[in-house]
Amino acid sequence: KGAILNALSIGAGASVGREGPMVHLGATFGTAIAKLFRLQRTPRRVLLASAVAAAVAASFNAPLAGVFFALEVVAGSFALHAFGPTVLAALTATLVSRAILGDQQVFVIPDQVIAHVLEFPAFLMLGALCGVMAFLFTRATIRLARFADESPLPRFALPGIAGSIVAIAGIWMPEALG
Repeated sequence: KGAILNALSIGAGASVGREGPMVHLGATFGTAIAKLFRLQRTPRRVLLASAVAAAVAASFNAPLAGVFFALEVVAGSFALHAFGPTVLAALTATLVSRAILGDQQVFVIPDQVIAHVLEFPAFLMLGALCGVMAFLFTRATIRLARFADESPLPRFALPGIAGSIVAIAGIWMPEALG
């Protein structure tokens, strides 16, 4: 049901990524097959990672992105026993997708030209700044999750509070709503 609701949300213009419903659908199929064959924990995880990799690969015409996303997020490691099946699933899904939809790029990246050697220090500073921001974002996410776990408020109220905060921020920064 969740994948169908996500797809309807995207079709209605909601600002959600198209990978969400695909990942959810892939995970649903993977879980159903794992239950059907009564797989143990490790093979179940490999199957789930393979299904998610296939969904992402087919959705974005990007098999490597599907593999690395699934191994990092779903499998939780780049173990050799999971790598082969996940790659095979992602490549198969990409080939089927390309056979049906054609070999179209999802993201068109314009050509970039480095105009001067002095741009490299700017790239270095940008990389360092992004690294620091990623660290701070991760820490803030962990602390917010801990805060939510320790909150006396009922769990069902927390998404509404978060949505209200985003809506209020959207008054001054409309791009936060997109």
